Amino acid sequence: MAEKKAPTSISPPSPGVLPLEIAVAARHPNSLQGRSDGASRSLANAPHAAIQTREVLNEERRGVARMSRVLVVQHITVVGITGPNGGLPKPTRDTVKIPVERLECREAEIVLHTTSYGRSRFSNPYGDTVVDVPEQPLKVGCVTITHTEEEVSATFRYDRRCAGAPNRSWVVKTLTVPANAWGQIRYNGRFSTESSWRYLTVIVNVGLFEHLSPKLFTQQEPLCRFASMAKLTR
Repeated sequence: MAEKKAPTSISPPSPGVLPLEIAVAARHPNSLQGRSDGASRSLANAPHAAIQTREVLNEERRGVARMSRVLVVQHITVVGITGPNGGLPKPTRDTVKIPVERLECREAEIVLHTTSYGRSRFSNPYGDTVVDVPEQPLKVGCVTITHTEEEVSATFRYDRRCAGAPNRSWVVKTLTVPANAWGQIRYNGRFSTESSWRYLTVIVNVGLFEHLSPKLFTQQEPLCRFASMAKLTR
């Protein structure tokens, strides 16, 4: 008497793993022709849960990749003070390297690099700091910065407290920059003191990047720029 064969069975797939037969059945249903009815029904029905699990895992992986991007903001201020024999601040560079080695949290989602220079001390900054900033929106000077997983927006809105004279209350401009690129906003202003004038040139560089490195703003040109550079006459 012939020995009866055990009925065909398929073990449930591990999460995120699609066995070869199930993968073939899912992509090519006609490949089930020629199999026994029991095996065909099992293979026809088995892929759906595994495919859904795999799609969910892939979505989660893509989400993790998006959230790993870091918003980097560089706030450069150049200060010039004039007296009877003084002059306006000289032109300056508008990007510098980011001292990432001094950042306490390398997994930060928002990094702010703030640095200041005198007009004759550009090679020797003072007040140079780099910190992780948890809050959003982030406001530096006259620029407000927000971001999503895919882009960053920087809005310049004139404010006499941070941009000084002359008045430019009508000036509002937003730059929107996609991930892995950066934009730049530059503005200046004049402030009066008891015996002299104080001049500021402010540069704000913003970008959303996959990885944090010192040369994010120095190794390539910005995708877009905006400047509100007034004629600073006394």
